[in-house]
Amino acid sequence: MIFLAIPLTIFASIDTIRIDTLTDLNDFFKVLEVIEMPELGNSISVDKEIPQRVLEGYHQKAFDYVERFGRIAIGEQEKYGIPASITLAQGLLESGFGKSRMALTINNHFGIKCTAHQRRQKGKCYIFADDTKYDRFVKFENAWASYRAHSKVLQNERYESLYVLQPTDYEGWALGLQKAGYASDKNYARKLVRIIELYELYEYDEM
Repeated sequence: MIFLAIPLTIFASIDTIRIDTLTDLNDFFKVLEVIEMPELGNSISVDKEIPQRVLEGYHQKAFDYVERFGRIAIGEQEKYGIPASITLAQGLLESGFGKSRMALTINNHFGIKCTAHQRRQKGKCYIFADDTKYDRFVKFENAWASYRAHSKVLQNERYESLYVLQPTDYEGWALGLQKAGYASDKNYARKLVRIIELYELYEYDEM
C-alpha cells in the first residue's frame, strides 16, 4: 500500500499516543522452537533461561486471544478466503496478544495505517512510533472492525497470488505475506507458522 504525505498543518487535528514496544512478544519468541524454512534466511534465536511461569503466562494470553477472536477469524475466512489461522496468528502477533497500546486504545489489532482520506478525518488516525515517528494508524470502533479491515487490506492486488493457495496452506500464506511486503521483519513468516503450529490454529481453517 502507498500512503501519501499530508501537510503539516493537518497534524494538529490528529490525536497522538506513543506506542509501547512489544517486549513480551520479543521475549516470547526467544523460547519458541525454530521452524526450518531455509529460503527465509536466518533462524530465530532461542533462549532457554526464561522461567516456566513466564512462559505459561505467554501461553495463557495467547489462549485467551484465540478464544476471543476465533469465530471472527472463521467468519472472515468464509467471506474472503483468508485462512483463519493466518488471521489469528497475525492478530496475536501484531497486537501482542491483544495487549498492545494500539489494540487497547484504538482497537487496531493489525497495525493498519491510515489512507490519505482517513488522515483528513478528525479523530480517525492516531500517531504511533513505528517506521517513523509520524506513522498514523486507523482508530476502529471495535476489534471486529479491525478484523474486517484486515481482510479488505488483503484484497489488495499485491496479495492476489495468495488466493490460488488452499485455505489450509498456512505455510504458503505466511511466506506469501512476507514476500509481498506485509511486514519488514525478516522472520515474520516463521513467527506466524510457529504461532499456528504451537496453538494448533490450523484446526480453525477446517471448521
